[in-house]
Amino acid sequence: MSYRTTPLEEGIKNLYMKLGITEPEYPIEELAVKLNIYISYQKKPCLQQRGTIYLNPYLSSEKQKELFFYELSHVLPHVGIQLFMPKLFKSLQEHKANYIALHLAIPTFMLQKVNFPLYHEDAIANVANQFKVTTEFSQKRLHEYRNQVNQNLNIL
Repeated sequence: MSYRTTPLEEGIKNLYMKLGITEPEYPIEELAVKLNIYISYQKKPCLQQRGTIYLNPYLSSEKQKELFFYELSHVLPHVGIQLFMPKLFKSLQEHKANYIALHLAIPTFMLQKVNFPLYHEDAIANVANQFKVTTEFSQKRLHEYRNQVNQNLNIL
């Protein structure tokens, strides 16, 4: 079967290849440096600064990674200040940010290299372990991936 990547998946692959990131074990600090983004570990920022992603130091490293990619998904494709946006547009941006964060944290081109165990629960745990995210996050990403695979099967 031939998997057809989406423009988002291709864009993330191209970005990561350009940055020299090809394996899931890369630290978010390394990615931030390559993207010229500063990570500030503090519970609540006093003043938001452009080019800075704030992460709660009391969260697990997996949750910090997920939050980093969520915030990065806002930084990369979005413009504007959400305070002045219509409620539906803000909701759309939040939905898209969650979707993009799944792909940034677990890129398709890396996911396709994973040897999936026979049982779905084991696959979720395996991906969570390899990409250093929570099992809930891994489950959401594998659900998105399975939907894309099924969509490709329907096209053929």
